[in-house]
Amino acid sequence: MNEDLQSRAQLCCVCFALSQEALLTDLPVDYILFIKADVDLNINPNEVRDSAFVTQDELKAMFQDKSLKFTPWFKLICETMLFEWWSNLNSGLEKYLGETEIRRM
Repeated sequence: MNEDLQSRAQLCCVCFALSQEALLTDLPVDYILFIKADVDLNINPNEVRDSAFVTQDELKAMFQDKSLKFTPWFKLICETMLFEWWSNLNSGLEKYLGETEIRRM
């Protein structure tokens, strides 16, 4: 994929507290990037079990299906940020750019 910088945007950086236990806490930091392009997926099977191209409505319906499993951080991102960004994808994400703080979740 050879995309120019105009087609992608870094929207924010998030840090997840994965454990409430004082003795062992993992605090991964992830960057959320958006790109609007035709892509070929090269999925690492150690990181991703399943993948699919879906619409926003399809993903919301998938969250209601109790037979499907999602990581807690993915659901949290979707519910707090992704669906809003997705709704504004065609009109522009400029108002969401420039975040300098790490969101702690």
